[in-house]
Order: sequence, then structure tokens, then C-alpha cells
Amino acid sequence: MVVKELSIAFAGRGGQGIVFAATTLATALYRMGAYVAQLQSYGAEVRGGSVLAYVVLSKDRIENPFPEAFDIVVALHDAGVARRASSIRASKLILYEGELVKSLKDLSNAVPVPLVEDVMRRVGKEVVNAAALGVLAGLIPELRDGLRDVLKSGKGGDVNVAAFDIGVEKARSLNIPEGLKGVIEEVRNLLASLGK
Repeated sequence: MVVKELSIAFAGRGGQGIVFAATTLATALYRMGAYVAQLQSYGAEVRGGSVLAYVVLSKDRIENPFPEAFDIVVALHDAGVARRASSIRASKLILYEGELVKSLKDLSNAVPVPLVEDVMRRVGKEVVNAAALGVLAGLIPELRDGLRDVLKSGKGGDVNVAAFDIGVEKARSLNIPEGLKGVIEEVRNLLASLGK
């Protein structure tokens, strides 16, 4: 059975490109034929403040673009986690940047994904947002081409694609516990049902 609506959130701090990551995902999903709603919440600070941006996707019109918890959360900084901590902690699967997020490491639904150091060393810029999209694409292969196309066509395309590729590579070595793999399959099944 295909789940009607799913949500994927990005949490971080201002300056990390959290809204860019969610917008890129929403654009790729829309181009694939999904109904999407992309929302964001952030503080008044330009850089360093908390940011949460998420995408709700569906095969049909979206009934509720305001989930109480998310299906998948990509947490890139504790500042963003603090903004909606209870919703994030209650989410089905949390992928968190191991160096910048300490508040989620003891949760059974949270999996560390070390990105910052590798992206800085190999790309030379902190484009962890594009690497995080790569992790999603590595876990959900149906997203790979669409996300790559959106990243390639935008500003800083070559740098973003390089970081994206690092994320795809990192996803291959992730140890997702069996009990958390179900949500990945839910997303894959929903994407496979588009256009049918």
C-alpha cells in the first residue's frame, strides 16, 4: 500500500542553505510528477539562527502541509533541531551531521552521517546542504537524477554537484537499522506510483 503523504525536513542554522535544500528537493519532486508543498521557518537572524524547511509530497493533492512529526529529517545543526525539537525527535528517521548535531545522537531513530569534514576537504566549501541531498538520493535512488539536474542547473552547479556526489557516496556506507528502513521504502513506493 502506498502512503498518501510523506514529509522530508531539513534542520540547521542560517547560512547552511537549508531552505535551498528543501526548495531543490521540492523542485525535483514536482518535476517527477508529485504534488509538493514546501514550507520554512526561521528566525530574524541572517546567519547562525535556527532554520527548518520541509517538503510534503503526495501522489494526490496535499491535505495537510503541517505534519506533527516528519517521515525523514536531515539535521545539519543543533540550532535548527531546537526550533521544533519534539517534532524532529518523534520523526521516523533522522539523518544527522555527526559533528554539528549532538542533541540527537542518543535516539534510536537517528543515524549519524559525517559530512562537513569530507565536503570541506574535497570541495573546499561548506555546501553540506547539497551533500545532504546526495545522502537522500543515495538512500532513495529514484531521486538521484532529478536532484542532480536541479543542482546542476542552478548557481554554483559544479560545486553543488561535487558535494551531492559525496553525499551519494556516504549513503552507501550508512548502517540504517532494519526497523528504520521502512520509511525509505514508503518514499520509494510513493515515487514509483507517480503517473500511474
